[in-house]
Amino acid sequence: MAFWRPILRPISQLSRWVKNHWRTPLQFRKHTLENGLTIVAECNEKAYSSAYAYFVNAGSRDETPEVSGVSHFLEHMVFKGTERRSAADVNRELDEIGS
Repeated sequence: MAFWRPILRPISQLSRWVKNHWRTPLQFRKHTLENGLTIVAECNEKAYSSAYAYFVNAGSRDETPEVSGVSHFLEHMVFKGTERRSAADVNRELDEIGS
């Protein structure tokens, strides 16, 4: 253990510094619109930019046993391309919209 002590001390000091200086308490606001859409916003006054994401209740966790796996299958099919769009076209178009 004595061999590791010189290494462990700086790591614990760095960990303490990060905890004390990079602590950013996250503040969230939640609002539900009349149409049922729920909006959750994270507010950070120190941020120099903004971003947004859109999530839907669709995917493997929302599938019934009868259609289990269909979301994963469709995901892979999209990235293989279609008759009109190659896989590269699909990926480029997704990159262009920032997804």
